[in-house]
Amino acid sequence: MALWYDCGSGMLPTKGFARSRSPLTVLFCCPGPSLSAVRDEDLHMPGVLVAAINTAYPHVRPDIWAGLDKPSAYDPRLWSEPFTKILRAGYQDLHCTVGRVAECANTYFGDPERRVSADLILDRREHDVKFIMSGGTFTFMLHLLIWQGYRNIYLVGCDFGGSTDYHDSRVLDGKERSHNRQLYGQIATWLPAFAAKARHRGIEITSATRDSPINGRMPYEALPDVLVRLSSFAQGIDARVLHCKKAEVCHWLHAKPNGREGIIVGCDRWQENLLPGWHHRLRSHDRRPILFCDFGMSQSMIEWCRRRGRYEPMTQAREHLAGWWLKPAAILASPFSRSLWLDVDCEVCGSLDAVFSSLAEADVCMRPSAYPISSPKALPAHVQTYNSGVLCVRHGAPVIEQWARRVMLDREKFCGDQDVLSQVLHESGMSPSPLSGDANWFVRSGKRPDAFIRHWTGPNGKKALAQQWSQRLIFVHIKEGNTGDAACCPAHYVEFGRPYQIVDWQEVTDAWMEAHGSADIIIGGGGLVSDAAKLEILSRPGGLRIAWGIGRAGKGNVEYGSFACSLHLFDLCGVRDLDTPFECVPCPSCLHPGLTHPTKPTHEVVVYNHQHHPFDKMGDAPRMDNRTPDAARAIRFLASGATVVTSSYHGALWAMWLGRKVLIQRPWSVKFYTFGKKPGVALGRDWRKSVARAVDFSGDGFLEAARSRTAAFHHMVMERLDSRGTIYGLPSAASVTPVAEMSLPLA
Repeated sequence: MALWYDCGSGMLPTKGFARSRSPLTVLFCCPGPSLSAVRDEDLHMPGVLVAAINTAYPHVRPDIWAGLDKPSAYDPRLWSEPFTKILRAGYQDLHCTVGRVAECANTYFGDPERRVSADLILDRREHDVKFIMSGGTFTFMLHLLIWQGYRNIYLVGCDFGGSTDYHDSRVLDGKERSHNRQLYGQIATWLPAFAAKARHRGIEITSATRDSPINGRMPYEALPDVLVRLSSFAQGIDARVLHCKKAEVCHWLHAKPNGREGIIVGCDRWQENLLPGWHHRLRSHDRRPILFCDFGMSQSMIEWCRRRGRYEPMTQAREHLAGWWLKPAAILASPFSRSLWLDVDCEVCGSLDAVFSSLAEADVCMRPSAYPISSPKALPAHVQTYNSGVLCVRHGAPVIEQWARRVMLDREKFCGDQDVLSQVLHESGMSPSPLSGDANWFVRSGKRPDAFIRHWTGPNGKKALAQQWSQRLIFVHIKEGNTGDAACCPAHYVEFGRPYQIVDWQEVTDAWMEAHGSADIIIGGGGLVSDAAKLEILSRPGGLRIAWGIGRAGKGNVEYGSFACSLHLFDLCGVRDLDTPFECVPCPSCLHPGLTHPTKPTHEVVVYNHQHHPFDKMGDAPRMDNRTPDAARAIRFLASGATVVTSSYHGALWAMWLGRKVLIQRPWSVKFYTFGKKPGVALGRDWRKSVARAVDFSGDGFLEAARSRTAAFHHMVMERLDSRGTIYGLPSAASVTPVAEMSLPLA
């Protein structure tokens, strides 16, 4: 191994010193005559590593030191210093003024090799390497620094000659001086050519030694100028400290990306109506995986996202940020090696391959913003602004972390997230690789047929895009409330071959219907039959009207006769209850993939409460209620019990489909009596006395029958939609995969 240390029980190899890149600048100090004019206190600053060899110490007190002579050749105070010290291997058992040298603090021993070309320094970068010392301690330390990944090295006190021997009062005799001058000449002849080769490897070696013989043949910068530049950089560092919880949000979440390319999108409940149409247009042209970031979506949309990609809850970031300020944190959560952020108001119209290929030589790709903002918070005219709605990023790009940090600290000073990013890019002097206009075409600029990403910017653009997509197909169901309501929209599980929106049941009013009456509307599932007023509104003439898996709810004996007038006006009506004049179609959540291959029970009994009708609050059985936004988690919980005791409609229904024994505790609604096969009922307060009444649903094909009826109804729906598809130039029903043909429900 390259470096060794004494652990107290013998010598062991080190790990962690070698790396491909380090961000620090190195001031490499040699003990030449010019070092006498250098003050140690001027060298130390943030972002700088001070390295020294031989007798440059104690004039310079470095961060890392190396010497190849025996310990007695150096200042005796050296061995009590806390900084890293490196000697040649084989000297570990020698003694210094404080004892055995291997026992001194932070002392390591490097494997040296003398009779090889120093040019091999650039190739010998692996962990197990011998350090080249054909040029003495100078090449040994230079190899060590390059091996540690330092790519910007300034040579200080490297006179390679001069009127005196050293920076101090020491004087060599004639033979010693002759040997040193010969070695200096060899290094001065070799070093400029080596520096040129290193530059091709991304390593800059610059002389900062006045009057050195190497200055005319390799880069030179006067040391005072170097120090001024480095200190100004250090002074420009934002030293403000974030709370640890906020700081965690400002770093890449995944240390190692998954090697894939992927798409990222994020939105809240106020813009989630655009997400299904965004997804439809994307999937028409691209099959890369998607990361859906939750900026505050409804329970229903969370379920929708889980079916179609990877869901990121953004829990910690949302404690401090909201809306578009979450964008940098969302990108930092990406698991992809190369990510494309697409705002939810972007419409994909062609292949995205060209966008990803633009990252070949850059960390960030985006297009300049075409429309200046009139605001007191607007950036100065000399700062180039960029549009962050379409942003291609390589995993690990430092500028995204800087963006997130600046958002966390200074967002109140800016108009929006893209202004913060533009300011960060300006201050860092970095220019992103430009995206072409057709990769982020602003629709307000007019028509551009060759644009493959159209960006509907601004409130008016989003409104126009929503209107365009809502003219086609709208799903209406209860998006918030409980786990079952959020999970019962058919759009969560099957595709419909066209853009659509998902709207909450509470949004349906006379005014809403007047604006959207021409669209095709599918309502359900859920207990919607009891709301006569909304059913009457939805039954009014316009586009197709379809009810899918709706049913009775409430505490009274709700009869279908009072609602039949409205439901008979629907083009298709499928209800989840058996005793009705309409076709029986189960809740669409029968297609949830978590029901397909449940795990074996691990508990005899589990309790699943309705949030408004809880029981067994202090019991010892595992319990959960229907407030979780994650239906998959609820289904896993239900599957963990051999018997499920519940006061929730969907808790009972999913347990039946899982093939478990089911007992309903004190049924509080008529809907519990509408199942085809009746579960057990406990009327007393203590369900334990009635657990023997639980009805076993294993092996009766209850789930398969539900999915078969759902597949048939889906086919009927697609036939009806296809009859209107020519209006929008949409695909026929034959091009949409029927549920019955899927190995798992389409997600």
